[in-house]
Amino acid sequence: MLKPLKRMLRRKQEDHAGGKPGSEERPCLEEGCDGDGRTGAFAQADSHEFAHGGLVQTQLERPKLLVVGKEDIFTEPVIDYAISLAERLGFDIVAMNVNTVSGYSGGFIAPYKKRLHEEFDKRAIHAFGILKKKAETKGVCCKHVVKVSPMNRALQECCQEIDRIELVVTEPEGQVGPDGNATIPVFSIQS
Repeated sequence: MLKPLKRMLRRKQEDHAGGKPGSEERPCLEEGCDGDGRTGAFAQADSHEFAHGGLVQTQLERPKLLVVGKEDIFTEPVIDYAISLAERLGFDIVAMNVNTVSGYSGGFIAPYKKRLHEEFDKRAIHAFGILKKKAETKGVCCKHVVKVSPMNRALQECCQEIDRIELVVTEPEGQVGPDGNATIPVFSIQS
């Protein structure tokens, strides 16, 4: 089982070395390889006996970098760093905005709370548009998620809903390095 994967990786490296950087076709998060998303990767590796085997889909999906925004925005340094990291590692990006301000409960406040959530969503979608546009120029696939919950629950839910999230990049919280730039935190996810 490892031989076909090694062959596939070797061919991918040879194709990348022989061609133009970023010229290879990669299925994005929104696109599947085929109906179930599993057989395309093995077909590329010329290993049809494994293509219809019982392998788990998560082994075939590309790893993902979860970028957690600062409320409804993604700052420029985090966007640039995340795209650069994803491009170097061959990861897709999952961009997540978390609305941690759930507001008050009750019938009187409900319409106002709904309006706040709608405005948050609009700003988050706009911020993701900027990230996605930059990522596309580098050949990095992106997906957007908006959560309304405390941060720890949002991270847990996102990692359960989306397979192969391996790294998390978050916005800095006022940490400034010796060069005057903010230190961007990166965390590994243990499955």
